[in-house]
Amino acid sequence: MFIEETMKTILFGLQIDNHINLKNHTEQMIPKINAARYAVGSTVHISNINTPKSFYCAYFHPIIK
Repeated sequence: MFIEETMKTILFGLQIDNHINLKNHTEQMIPKINAARYAVGSTVHISNINTPKSFYCAYFHPIIK
């Protein structure tokens, strides 16, 4: 039985490289989190509390989960 070495893999939703480094994963997540933060933050001051909560549930929570 041979085990093939890979440069990176996805394990439980995390991108891990061959040195067990999460750098690739965090580089992909940061733009998504920033976009979600902007969507939630931009609605806080111009609407009632339900709108930012809706953006959080629809946009931010699935990224983190």
